[in-house]
Amino acid sequence: MKNYISTLLFLLLSVSIHGQPIDYELIILDTASHFNASPYNPTAFDADIIIDSDSVHRAVFYRSDFSVGRPPFNETIWLKRTVSGDCLTGLGHRVLVDSVKQTIAWQTFVSSCRSCNSKENRHIVIAIPTPPADYQVLFEKEYLKKTGDTGQSNAGVRSLELTTLPFDTMNDLLPSAGRRSGTIIEQEEQLAESDRSMITTDFSKSMIVANTYGGDCMLKLRPHAHYDAVTKTMVVTVYNIWGGCRAGGRAFIALEVEKPSDRFDIVLHEIQVDSWAEYEEHIGRRVKVFGK
Repeated sequence: MKNYISTLLFLLLSVSIHGQPIDYELIILDTASHFNASPYNPTAFDADIIIDSDSVHRAVFYRSDFSVGRPPFNETIWLKRTVSGDCLTGLGHRVLVDSVKQTIAWQTFVSSCRSCNSKENRHIVIAIPTPPADYQVLFEKEYLKKTGDTGQSNAGVRSLELTTLPFDTMNDLLPSAGRRSGTIIEQEEQLAESDRSMITTDFSKSMIVANTYGGDCMLKLRPHAHYDAVTKTMVVTVYNIWGGCRAGGRAFIALEVEKPSDRFDIVLHEIQVDSWAEYEEHIGRRVKVFGK
């Protein structure tokens, strides 16, 4: 029934207007040299990929470093693409549905400068409503005219300052609001008046990201945040490190994160690792991207 309703809504959105934009959700933004969905598979998935209930890639993403769960394929499919090039300065996206041609086009607009010493990679996974079975998915890319010079390597990515707030549960952070995991608080007005005295965050400069993570009884959480000026996206990554305990456990973390001065989207990543050594290996790869 859900699948029928989502298909009906999809057709209603796309009827009578050719190339109508539809909403999409950013699931993964990765700046690595190659996109390995699984650390145990040496294959670099840098191609354009459709990930749905029939895709051979879906099992790989279930075992991904990025713990994104199992999408409800009767409602949503994922689209994965990689954009690589010298001197990337901007990536814009738009998803269009054409009910006459029965197509969905993920359009990516690529901006770059004329000269620099930077090789950029962006691996992007988005979620869109599941289309009818007879629709074709198109991956379209347009390179815009090159402008300006930067001369700086990795100029598009920088680390963001973050602070772990002293709250043990979501109820401690927002006792009267009943917020769910994955809460993003960008302005004081999102808080109930009774909660505002508990928060000292300057929302003109920072925001709060809070989430609960599952693991074992000794799990450790290590957060990192960065801003990608190429895609204008803030990425908050929490490493969930296995503690070696046989019993299950859960842990909550609330973070005050510096706001970029530019406009931005937000994506939250959880990366599960089996040991502290594996975490340090991941951080070593971060250093190559962020320069520190």
